[in-house]
Formats: sequence, C-alpha cells, structure tokens
Amino acid sequence: MENVVLLDETGSVCGTAAKAVVHHGQTPLHLAFSAYLFNEAGQFLLTRRAESKRTWPGVWTNTCCGHPQPGEPVADSVRRRLWQELGIDTAELVLVLPRFRYQARMDNGVLENEVCPVYAAYSDAAPAPDPAEVAETRWVDWDEFCAAVRTGQQSISPWCSMQLDELTTLGPKPLTWTPADAADLPPAAARTELSTARGRRFPRNTQHRGHDLHTVIHSTGNGPHASAGGTGSVFGAGPVFGASPRPSNSSTSSSTSSGTRPPAVHSAQRMPTKLPMPV
Repeated sequence: MENVVLLDETGSVCGTAAKAVVHHGQTPLHLAFSAYLFNEAGQFLLTRRAESKRTWPGVWTNTCCGHPQPGEPVADSVRRRLWQELGIDTAELVLVLPRFRYQARMDNGVLENEVCPVYAAYSDAAPAPDPAEVAETRWVDWDEFCAAVRTGQQSISPWCSMQLDELTTLGPKPLTWTPADAADLPPAAARTELSTARGRRFPRNTQHRGHDLHTVIHSTGNGPHASAGGTGSVFGAGPVFGASPRPSNSSTSSSTSSGTRPPAVHSAQRMPTKLPMPV
C-alpha cells in the first residue's frame, strides 16, 4: 500500500496516510510535487490525466505529479513517477519552485491540499505513457502554451494554472531557468537530494537564485488562467500550437478520450506560505 506524507503548518512531517483514501472533502495537508519536462528543442510535454483518476480525471496538466513516499527524497519521487507514468528513465532535474502550496476543490467536494515543490526536468527520451495514468501526451511550444492558457484557449488543472503564474517569472526560456536552492524546501522535503540522473543534457545557468515567498492568494475560478472543466482536445487533432511534431510514439495519444466531462473546479487558491524560512 502506497502512503503519503502528512504535514503540519510548518511543513514538517506529522504522520502518514494511505494514498488511496487521503483525498476527500477534508483532505489533510500533505507533501507532493509537480514536474515539467522539456526536450532539447525547448518543447514542453503536456499530458492529460487518465479518466480513472480520483482527482481531476481527464484534465490537461503539467507533465507529471506525485507524492513522495515516507523517507523518499522528493527528487527520487519525481524520477520514480516519470518512469512509472511515462516510461522516462533518464532526466536531469532542477528545483524551480521549492515552496509552492495550494488548495483546490472539485465540484464533487474532493479537496487537494498540498505543499508541492515544482521541478523542471530535461530529457529527450521518448515517452511511453501508462494509460492507467496518462490519457494523452503532446509536445508543445512553451511560449505558445503559456499564451494559450493566458487567453483562455487552453484549459489546464488548477495547480498547473497557479504554478504557471510563477514559472513565467523565471524567464521565457525553460532551458536557462536558474535552479532554486534546495535549502528552501519545506522541512519534510529538505533532505539530501542524491541525484541518480546522468550528466546535464542541456547547458544552462547554474547560479542559485533566492526564492521569495508569495503571500497573494490567486483565484483561478474566473481569471485568465481558469482551469479545466472539460476534456476537449488541445486545439483539435494534430500538432499543438503549431509545434513541430515529435516521432509518433511520443506525440500521439496513448488512449482516446472517453468523452465524459471531468468534475469542474469548484474553487482553487494559492495558499499563503506559512512555512518557516531557512536560517
């Protein structure tokens, strides 16, 4: 049985819970992660969640999400889920938003309540999605994706929408994003992040940047980054946003949409960060 790490308001471990039952109307605060995968051309791997997912089924979102298991370094959890969900076994990871926290509630009452560090991942490996986890994958141009979300042409998950607000402040070229300091991770995640990845694939600036805490609550219900309520394909069939298609095994759907509409977002907000700053 897979467990998740429960957190208190300082971001420290306060227990564990079974992943299968932790998400409900009063979901406790717990540790998670989000990852955004880029290839050498700077394209972003957009994915659509499987229809069988308990939270936000069928919704387009960032490349990969997951929950570190008790005692598991977050970076190792990212690599584990990239492999399990997408068959990607080689990727360089860069921590970019170490203290992201949010809540989002579906129309059926199920609440997401996570401290969710965000990583950029870099790999040219061709994804081989597990259809139980991922319904579709698309390589997209990052700038065009951000513009489509901003104008309401592309619907995405609420956490991806809120993360995008902050990721776009890091600069327009994801291959040159400066790593954040791992010391800024919440206490539950600030363990030694031993890398099992191979050497860096793409050159970029390696100077660490400071991370400012964000205390503004973002509402995604009515804003320009309003999150998904339906499963419509991304701008129809074919290449997304005019991006050059990748080989067929990495740019086509891993399964077809069931045609059902996932639960709409009832509310979502970027939570004010109450975690203690590193000394």
